[in-house]
Amino acid sequence: MFDLSSFVSDYKIYANWAVISLALIAPLYCLTQFSRVADIEKRNYDINKFFSFLIRFIATPFIVLYFVILYAYSAKVLLNFQDWPKGMISWMVVGFSTFGYLTYIFSKPYEDSSIIALFRKFFPFVVPAQILMLAYAIYLRIAQYDLTMNRYFVVIFGVWLAIISLYYIVSKRKSLTVIAASLTAIALIISVGPWSVYRLPLTRQYNFLIENLTTAGMLQDGVISKKTQQLDVSLENNIYSEIQYICGYSRCEKIKTLFAQQLAGAEEKYRKTWEENDYNTGEYPGMNSWEIVNEVATTLDISYRYGEFDTSNKYISLGGKNSFNETAIFPLDTTGYTTVLRIYNKTDQIELGKKQYIMIDPDTETLILYNSGTSEKSISLKEFNEALRAKYRNISNMNVEPSDLVTTLQSGNITIKLILQNYGYLNSAYTKTDNTNEYVGISGYALMK
Repeated sequence: MFDLSSFVSDYKIYANWAVISLALIAPLYCLTQFSRVADIEKRNYDINKFFSFLIRFIATPFIVLYFVILYAYSAKVLLNFQDWPKGMISWMVVGFSTFGYLTYIFSKPYEDSSIIALFRKFFPFVVPAQILMLAYAIYLRIAQYDLTMNRYFVVIFGVWLAIISLYYIVSKRKSLTVIAASLTAIALIISVGPWSVYRLPLTRQYNFLIENLTTAGMLQDGVISKKTQQLDVSLENNIYSEIQYICGYSRCEKIKTLFAQQLAGAEEKYRKTWEENDYNTGEYPGMNSWEIVNEVATTLDISYRYGEFDTSNKYISLGGKNSFNETAIFPLDTTGYTTVLRIYNKTDQIELGKKQYIMIDPDTETLILYNSGTSEKSISLKEFNEALRAKYRNISNMNVEPSDLVTTLQSGNITIKLILQNYGYLNSAYTKTDNTNEYVGISGYALMK
């Protein structure tokens, strides 16, 4: 009635209210429900039977069991140190250690149980070893990609867990208020100032973006230009990731300022596309973060490449620039061609009945023409694949020149022109493991005569 939707959206009313409720109102309400210290010491309080059941028979056994699993997993990781998991250990340790200390708080009234008493006595001693695993895991990620908001949270919670564990190991009093008080203090400290969780990672990522652009020779005398040479995979990936991260956490304001020249005229282009779409109504909302990142990356001729000879990927994936933009493919010269066919990936497991279509088998590097559900013609794609491997050095790349994904094949009296949007071929360095990625995306159209 009052057109408050834009106000709610712009100021993130729901999100901010959730933060206030969960971080301030809910904890204060919870604290008001606690018994007084004197009553706790005299055991002069009411025990909720259902809550008692949850703590005694669900939460405490769950934490004990999970830490047994976590230590077994840690032992496996240490025995296979070269295959250190990426990002997994950090959140496992943070999540279940934090839940463990919540259980530690709520299990206080049930110390008469021998199992609960053992849990409360030894739990602080089992956390530090996991904190060391967390510290090494997050160090690897920060050393590789520097600090982000999520990694900053992991570091902060890791430090908090270390402080809490040390306190309960050496202190005789073991006050439960230390957990809530220390967590509140840390939350307040990292919420404001240049060291805050919102500003420090963003500042560091922006500074590293400037440094990487300079290293790549794309920033000289304050002027940014597209790359003029093939960049190292990690350097190009870092530039792309930093642009994406900064845009995601600052409404793209810093990116719009830094790449003003690259974005010049882009707003009108996307506005025109938006207005031509019958599904859109109302005022043009402006370029979204994905469009801004895509425009900058396209103008700079960079993309995120998934690694050279990654042995865990069965296929190398390529995608044309603006793969989902029809202007990257059309208009086409269809002179002499009589038929348009869809291209499918063999792994699609489709049933097209009597239709005529093309299936590409990435394992045998073969194009198969189907007619009425039966194979009519097979054509080798090995020469086409080798040309792609030579140019893109077997690196997954989603920013391939559209012309490189167009080829003409001849077999007998049949000529087929492939216009591919996405394409995948066998990775020569592939080795099957537990973490194998066997996904391959193949899509596009074909002209036939």
